[in-house]
Amino acid sequence: MGFGFGGEWAVGAILIGETVRARYRGRAVGTVQSGWAVGWGVAVGLYVLTQSLFPPETAWRLLFALGVLPALGVFWIRGTCPNPRCSSGPPIGAAIVRPSSGSSAPTCCAPRWCARCCAPAPKAATDRLGRRPALVVCAVAAFVIVLPMTLLNLPTPVFTVLALPLGFVASAYFSGLGALLTEQYPTELRGSGQGFCHNFGRGIGALFPLLVGLLADALSIGVAIAMFAGIAYLVMAFCALLLPETRGAELTGTVP
Repeated sequence: MGFGFGGEWAVGAILIGETVRARYRGRAVGTVQSGWAVGWGVAVGLYVLTQSLFPPETAWRLLFALGVLPALGVFWIRGTCPNPRCSSGPPIGAAIVRPSSGSSAPTCCAPRWCARCCAPAPKAATDRLGRRPALVVCAVAAFVIVLPMTLLNLPTPVFTVLALPLGFVASAYFSGLGALLTEQYPTELRGSGQGFCHNFGRGIGALFPLLVGLLADALSIGVAIAMFAGIAYLVMAFCALLLPETRGAELTGTVP
């Protein structure tokens, strides 16, 4: 399932990015990305329904079986949608190993080191302000909010209020992330490049919960979370500044 989810995000973001015109690419990718919330809501509703109608040992199996339905929907969509014109072109294998002076490193590492919670995000901001400013603003805002939430003993109402903007800015970068990564690569490398960036970052991010647990005894759970979350947001903001701004860029089919 991990391979499937990781592959689908990259392919889906590329398909949308290559289909939608440049001026609307950010909001289009962000709109589709924010649709995950609908899926999660439906999944929670189905969980409650199956748990109330069937014994536990049957309910979870039935819920997994129902997951086949959206997968079939993906097959149908992929079979009926024509490939964008810019997605075709001869592969250039040598370009994968060409010298790049380390310029791909921030693309690979920065985005996926941050919190992976998603919600409906400010999709138009990435098209109006640019990809980099949107990512930097979201990362800095999340950094500012997460520190008091994890380091201070806040009253429950205050903690709950802060959780809303944190969830918003911690996920808003997804609106521009798919478009940004799509615009970083030529057609011949777009699938490989974006897929690697997304999944390499997911792999690094998967280590954070383990490291938080290991440090929780020596420090505290709040300090450990603040440390890794803060580092992640700062790395994201720094690396976003190193990337070229690609708002409005037309997708190319040649390797620079």
